[in-house]
Amino acid sequence: SKILLGKKEIDRFLEPISQLLKSGGYLPYGDHLIPPEVPWEDFKYYREKLNWMIDN
Repeated sequence: SKILLGKKEIDRFLEPISQLLKSGGYLPYGDHLIPPEVPWEDFKYYREKLNWMIDN
């Protein structure tokens, strides 16, 4: 999971998703469980950033 690798990796992972969202036809979702070792703060950062990207 990229989320497990920290905020810099989360940012790198989300960068191309921004363009996909703008072009339409892309539905972001988790395709499996979030590993229990992912820190809550990193998951929260990922989800809040993704939500912002979806809304803007």
